[in-house]
Amino acid sequence: MKERTKAGLVLALMLAASAVWWFFFHTPMRVATAGWQAESQKAHAMLIDVQNYKNSSAAARQAEQKKRHAFLEEALPETMEQSTFLGSIERLAFAHHLMLLGVKPGETLGRADGLQECSVTVKVSGDYFQLMEFLQGLDAQKAGGRFVNVRELSLKAGNPGEPLTATLVLSVFAAGKDISQEK
Repeated sequence: MKERTKAGLVLALMLAASAVWWFFFHTPMRVATAGWQAESQKAHAMLIDVQNYKNSSAAARQAEQKKRHAFLEEALPETMEQSTFLGSIERLAFAHHLMLLGVKPGETLGRADGLQECSVTVKVSGDYFQLMEFLQGLDAQKAGGRFVNVRELSLKAGNPGEPLTATLVLSVFAAGKDISQEK
C-alpha cells in the first residue's frame, strides 16, 4: 500500500505541477504571444499603408502638378492674346444679360517682375444682380481662363427703373512678349 500511496502522491504532485505550469507559465505566454502577433500585424498593415501612400502619392502629386501647370499656362499665357480675352469678356457679358457699351484695350506695359500687363476699360449696363454675376464671373476660371484684376469700378445709377452703368478698368497679364512686339 505504501507503493500505491507513493504512486498516488507522485501522480498528484505531477498533476499539481502541470496545473501550476499551465496557469502560471503556459497561459500567460500564449496571451503575450497573441498580443505580440496582433501588434506585428498592425505594424505590417501600417507599413503597407505607408508604402501604398508613397506609391500613390507620387503619381497623385505628378497629376496635380500637371493640372496646375496647364491652368497656369492658360491663366498666364506667353502672349497677351487680347482678341481671345476680349471675346471672353463679350461672351461673359452676354451670358449675364448685360449690354456691352464699350471695350477699350489700353497699352501693354512690362512690369519689374517680368510680366506683361494690359489695362482694358469695359463699360456695361444692366441691373444690380446681373452686374454682380458678371463681376463674379471675372475670376480666372470663367473669364477665358485668364488672371484678371479689377483695378477700378465705378457705378452710375440712372432714373428709377433704368439699368445701372458700370465702368471697369481691368488688368490682364501675360508671361512673355506682347503679340504686337513680336515679329
